[in-house]
Amino acid sequence: MVLVSTSLRKKSLTPKTMILLTRKKNILRFFLPALFVIFFLTGCGKDLKPISLEGLKPEIVSLVPKLKNIDLYGIELEFTTEVMNPYPVSVSNAEFHYSLEIMGSEFIAAEVPITTKLKASQTSTFSFPVRIEFLKVSEVLKDYKNMKEASYLLKGSLKFPHEEKNFEIPVQKEGNFPLFHMPEFHNVKIDSTDPSFFNFGITVTANLKNTNGFPLGVHGLRYAMTVGDITVGELKVHTDRSIEPGRLGKITIIGKISAAGTIMDLLNGKEVGTPKLEASGSIDTPYGKIKIKPPKNTEE
Repeated sequence: MVLVSTSLRKKSLTPKTMILLTRKKNILRFFLPALFVIFFLTGCGKDLKPISLEGLKPEIVSLVPKLKNIDLYGIELEFTTEVMNPYPVSVSNAEFHYSLEIMGSEFIAAEVPITTKLKASQTSTFSFPVRIEFLKVSEVLKDYKNMKEASYLLKGSLKFPHEEKNFEIPVQKEGNFPLFHMPEFHNVKIDSTDPSFFNFGITVTANLKNTNGFPLGVHGLRYAMTVGDITVGELKVHTDRSIEPGRLGKITIIGKISAAGTIMDLLNGKEVGTPKLEASGSIDTPYGKIKIKPPKNTEE
């Protein structure tokens, strides 16, 4: 029997064989930790227990409301939500179910799909809008005309799909939102200038009362004077000052009136109706411009 020493074995190895052995060692170094993790997670060993994600669930870090838009008919609140996802994988197809109460009365309920993917092991942000119509609010609140704001309570839950069970995180947020009222005319005085049979200038001075809880800029307001279905004149507000909440602001409205259409109706024996002013243009608020639709009928 011939014994070969270790040193002789190493010397007998060719360079190509040495390269192959080195590659095998590198492969083992790479795969052994991965095999150990799989072995540990699946609980294949007698004394090893699998890792459990039980007790871990997404958490709502913050829920911040913002008044995004206001118009003549309602407001739009935007709720920005931060969610912490503790899982080592991202979460998709989450939903937010909520109901909104106004002054203690249930107002709306909805389901919002969350299109944002909640990234693994970090905080993600998503937003959803809530539209509140002033007309519906006025049906709920008896003293709507005298109110500057109303309170809301948002209640809901964030639902996350999972293979074994769905996670549900309750959420609640309360706050206030402003109501809008058109400014009221007081102490109206009308003067005419350059009168003629068919046309004359008109100057209206008045006090506008702001019954809202925020200042109003009325320099963008326009008024159309109508007699029956005919628009006989266009008037523009002249003022550079905002009207503070609950205060009176003096304004001047200047324009020209054309009486031709009204006179023709009278000559034809038609009833012309009572003169009235219809607002158009826009009103500035801290939350953006409130656009007011112009009257439908105008005389060229």
